[in-house]
Order: sequence, then C-alpha cells, then structure tokens
Amino acid sequence: MVRLTIIWSIGSGVLFAIVCFAVGAVPFGIILLVTSALTALFYWWIRDQLKMCAELLAMAGRGLNDNLGLVPAAIGIKVVGMAVLIYGAAGFFSAVNIGAVYQSPYVVTRNAAVPEAAVCSDAAGALVPCCEFRTAGWAGVYAFLAACFILWTAMLIMQIKLYTVADTTAQWYFNAAGSSSAAVGSGRQASGSVRLALRHCLTSSFGSVAFAAAVLAVLRAVRRVMEDAARRNVICCIINCIV
Repeated sequence: MVRLTIIWSIGSGVLFAIVCFAVGAVPFGIILLVTSALTALFYWWIRDQLKMCAELLAMAGRGLNDNLGLVPAAIGIKVVGMAVLIYGAAGFFSAVNIGAVYQSPYVVTRNAAVPEAAVCSDAAGALVPCCEFRTAGWAGVYAFLAACFILWTAMLIMQIKLYTVADTTAQWYFNAAGSSSAAVGSGRQASGSVRLALRHCLTSSFGSVAFAAAVLAVLRAVRRVMEDAARRNVICCIINCIV
C-alpha cells in the first residue's frame, strides 16, 4: 500500500507534466517535473520511516483480520452509547421546556387594540416581542447537568471503544501462542478476547476510563469556548486567516 501510494504520487506528477508539455504549457510541465523530483527525493530521505510505516500498517491489518470480533463490538458500543445519549438529550430538551411565559422586560408600550395581534415596543420605539418564555430555575439546573452528562457520556463512549480495541489488540499481540509477537510468524495468531477487554474496561479500569473521559470533556468544552471567542475577535480572525 505504501509503495503504491509513492508510485501514484510521483507517477501522477510526471504524467501531468507530460500532458503539459504536449499541450504547450512548458513552464507548468517544468514545475511539475521539479516537484515530482523533489517528492521522490523526500521519499528517499524518509525511506526508513516509510518501511516502519509499512510494517505498522501490515500489522494493523493482520490484527484486524485476527480479531474480527472488534468490528461488531465497536458497533455495539456505539449503538448502546447512542441510546444513552438519546436518553440524556430527551431529558435536556424536556427540562428547557419547563417554565412559564412572562412579559418581556424590554416592553415599554403595548398596543393591545386587538389582543391576538398586540404590538409592543421598547424605549427606542423598536418593535420587540411582547412575551418571552423563561425556564424554571430547577429545570435550568437540570438542563445544565444533563448537558454535562451528554458531553461526558460522549467522551466516555469513545474511551470505552478505544480501551476495548487496545486491550484486545494487546492480548493478541503478546499472546504466548505466537512465536514471539504478532509482528512475526506466518501462522494465524490466537485472537484476543473482546469480552475480557470489556470486563477490564467496565470493572477494574472503569474509574480511569471515566476520569479520562471527564478530562477530555472539559478540554473539549474549553476549546470550544476559546474557538467561539476567537471567531468574535477581529484581530484573532485576521491572525487565523494569515496563519
């Protein structure tokens, strides 16, 4: 796969250069040839890293082939997690809709000649909504906690899936039935136990997994707040465009 990628990367550049020469676009053809030559030189310079990359890809493919149970396990974790997230989202939207309708604090004058078509305006004379919906105090607190639950659960699902895949792969790689490791040997390696990996994740290691998910949830929230603040800051937007 790595070799085919390299051949395609260099060959496509040379092919387009030939096309440019054929249609008379000599400068573009020269640029493409120089770029292809530099690309080939770069690949030659990192040939050792490419060899390691090929070995890692081969081992990853073999690991997936020997542990096909990871596919339904990952799908099952996502399905169960989605059900929990739907439950949390239902609680959140139910909470934010618990409250009452009050008169808008911006209303100064109100023309109620026709109650069904009342028109309200503020101190500047601009039209504003006559009423607004306010969520009840306890419902707002519940909605905030539900939002935290949703974010934490989303990160927890990702960490459970990651831990299960890593645990199963580690069992397979270091299995004593192989010659020394899964990276060597031509025979099929004994597959890891997905059930055992899930047991590790949901029992002895669940605290660490949940704490990692909480940390990631906080970091994700902080990053989102900083990104939103950067979008509202003109200077930050200009710097981001330049960078």
